[in-house]
Amino acid sequence: MFWRVKTSCLATFSYGYFQASVVLFLPLFLIKVKGVAKDDTILITAFFAGGMLAMATWVSKLGDRHGHLLVMRALGAIGGVMVASFVLLSSFPLMCGAVFVAGATLASISPVSLALQGVITPQADLGRANAFYNAAYAAGMLIGPPISSVLFTRWGGAAMLYHLAGMWAVFVVFTIAFAADDPRSRPREAAMLR
Repeated sequence: MFWRVKTSCLATFSYGYFQASVVLFLPLFLIKVKGVAKDDTILITAFFAGGMLAMATWVSKLGDRHGHLLVMRALGAIGGVMVASFVLLSSFPLMCGAVFVAGATLASISPVSLALQGVITPQADLGRANAFYNAAYAAGMLIGPPISSVLFTRWGGAAMLYHLAGMWAVFVVFTIAFAADDPRSRPREAAMLR
């Protein structure tokens, strides 16, 4: 069962890892390195949530129409670039824009991955599949902050952000390697889903 839902599990693991890490360390990076006022860091969370709110439903419809893994691959690539580019940004409005795009892409991966899981899992096995999915999310939330903490402490916030961008790059490669996990990638099954 785990092998059947591995791409959904990696998506939610990556998001849990990313989310728990940036919630803890991005405000510190903004304050210490970028010189953002402490009270302004709350806007970063607002823009991230706004991006997810604006895009999650629309992106989920794209996944249903064109393939969940294809859409997650695009979201992971765009979001990973936004995370990496954050290191170079010096304007706070541009940072807010980058965070909005990161929320629109990376936060939207979670509902798309859950939709993929619903498509590829027999109804009788959904309970077990959801258990693996939730465990992967929890594992990401547990593992991400300690690793990010070490990177942040030893090499700074830029290294921490680059490693998060690298994690999304690994996810994108994984979705290419296991593209067949999505029925829409197989012509006969895709035709039946229309």
